[in-house]
Amino acid sequence: NLCAEPGFCDPGAGDLTICSGSPCFLGVGLRMGAFPVGCLSRTWEVTADAPTIQAAMDSAHAYDTVIVDAGTYYEHDIVVKPAVALASETGEADCVVVDAGGSGRVLDLSGASSQTTIDGFTVTGGSASFGAGIRLTGASPVVTDCVVAECSAGVAGGAVLCTAGSSPQFERCTFTDNDAPGAGVVCTNGSAPSFTEVILAYGAGSAVSCD
Repeated sequence: NLCAEPGFCDPGAGDLTICSGSPCFLGVGLRMGAFPVGCLSRTWEVTADAPTIQAAMDSAHAYDTVIVDAGTYYEHDIVVKPAVALASETGEADCVVVDAGGSGRVLDLSGASSQTTIDGFTVTGGSASFGAGIRLTGASPVVTDCVVAECSAGVAGGAVLCTAGSSPQFERCTFTDNDAPGAGVVCTNGSAPSFTEVILAYGAGSAVSCD
């Protein structure tokens, strides 16, 4: 049995052929399932191929990569698709700033496995009741070399909310100057984030709270 995003080319349109990056593709002439390779995994560049991060995500399919040019992007409620790699062009947090400007949370992930990666961003200016910087719902991405700063939640999770069994991996990340009555990073409903070489700086209350 395989527990991973299958990487269909366009399931919404009924196209269940698989992309070349799918774990169902085992090599030339070898595959799992009934359908052949029907599309190639590709890289989408912001701004060459799409004007915004969300536009690139809308275009991407599972096992595609979105590379973001250096700069500041004023976007909010960006939906990161499962099994898509999102990275700044240098992989460093100061390369790309995503500023929600208080208009909503910054990043939203649902159902994403560890094949979903976020690498090299500063996430800031998020505002929401829960999970102002990043909200994870049944999602377990790998997040590396990121900063989540100056996000504000009305209830809890100024930086991050993990819920519905989320198990994200945060590596070499910094969470600082985020605001919420509850903890900065909140995990509920069986969620279990992991932290490796992470800085958690929270002015009031707990930095991390897991039920």
